[in-house]
Amino acid sequence: LDSRAGDKQALVDFYNAMDGPNWDNNTGWDGNAMDLSQSIFGVEVATIDGELRVVKMNLSGGSTQTNNSNIIGNGLRGNAIPDSFGNLKQLRELRLKGNDITARIDNWIQNTVNIELLSLSGSTGYGGQDELDIDDRSRYNHPSKNNNSYNKWTGEIPDDLSMLTNLVLFEAMNSSFTGSLPTQLPSSIKALFLSNNKMTGQLPAWSNAVNM
Repeated sequence: LDSRAGDKQALVDFYNAMDGPNWDNNTGWDGNAMDLSQSIFGVEVATIDGELRVVKMNLSGGSTQTNNSNIIGNGLRGNAIPDSFGNLKQLRELRLKGNDITARIDNWIQNTVNIELLSLSGSTGYGGQDELDIDDRSRYNHPSKNNNSYNKWTGEIPDDLSMLTNLVLFEAMNSSFTGSLPTQLPSSIKALFLSNNKMTGQLPAWSNAVNM
């Protein structure tokens, strides 16, 4: 569903699948219905074609984030991201770093076609909270300040990633991915962080890309 109603359903299903009642901060979230006109922690909306749509999700820092920049994660726990997450067709940024997610990158990734920034790391690889910035690559290489929480994504990074033709930055360090690297990446990508996973095999042709 490429609509406001579809976005609301995606958020409800995601909250229920990721143990929402036990998040560090779940202000504005609800396991039965979501109101996009109200403030929802970690969610940014914008009016697109006359409808409120979800354009950013940042669940890489909970209620203590403003008081302690070394804390990342928001207490998300779950082993599957629901397919309805693919309803978020206007989503531009998704940050899920430093939680306890043990899911695969499944069918939903094929439909979130407008994503520009995808941050799935198990723990931070640079200083402070979730500092990734599409337009400021000078911030990427700071030393780690936090190594307490880990996503443990299962399986491979799928070739479906190449369908995200607006993707500029993909971060999935310390995340337990296995298998081979994807054979294709979108030509739009400028920065890629995949250290400390369990992937094997040869580097694909895109590893020599000059625009990264």
